[in-house]
Amino acid sequence: VSSEFVYKNIFMNYLQKIGAVKKNITDEYYFSQYSGKHPINVIKELQKYGYVDTNVNMSVEEWDKVFQDEVKKDDGLILSDNILDILAKITTYSNVFMCIATSTHKKDYETKSACKSVSGLKKYFNIDKNVYMAGDVGNKKLKPDPNVFLYAYKDVLLKNNLKDSDNILVMVEDSKSGCKSASSAKKILLEENPNLKINVIGYLATNKYSSAYALKESGADIIVSKPADLEKLLVKLAEEDKNKVSI
Repeated sequence: VSSEFVYKNIFMNYLQKIGAVKKNITDEYYFSQYSGKHPINVIKELQKYGYVDTNVNMSVEEWDKVFQDEVKKDDGLILSDNILDILAKITTYSNVFMCIATSTHKKDYETKSACKSVSGLKKYFNIDKNVYMAGDVGNKKLKPDPNVFLYAYKDVLLKNNLKDSDNILVMVEDSKSGCKSASSAKKILLEENPNLKINVIGYLATNKYSSAYALKESGADIIVSKPADLEKLLVKLAEEDKNKVSI
């Protein structure tokens, strides 16, 4: 789901409304530096560099309320091109188990998933079964900490009675923060089990301000820029060895 622009617009409109913006923040700067990070963490970094008044001290609960109130007016959320077709194709493989691992908090996710524009995802992802929110699991640290990926992988194994053997793990991310998180998780999991095959895919189709270089530098193993190429790659990994479990 391409929600970054919605987050940014609601976030910046709120800061401007309370008179907290001290310097102009361009889309290019915002998305190149803060894509994938929770607004609460973004505020702290913007304050550090003089963009936002240091007197602003927003809690997660306060952000949740601002986001929920505004996104209901005009959700503006956009599904990545052909993503539902890709999910439908991947779910035909019995050896594939999918999940969402996100820094979005539960209330934000519930608000987003209730929006008509992204309702098609409910067929594949259930908030009580295969959606993992960093602030609610493990050490509760958000991306770029690897917490949410480590927790999600191990919980998927547990819930589906799978063994941590020579599985194939694929993490698809479209931001520097996400790729750093996935790359760190990959390093930890390979130390625990060198037989795992892990791919961090940097996906460019959802963020026009991202770049192959930035995602590579942040830990992506493979860069994909088109939905069709993402589908081909995921199908290839699913079919590589149907006796192996792909997550």
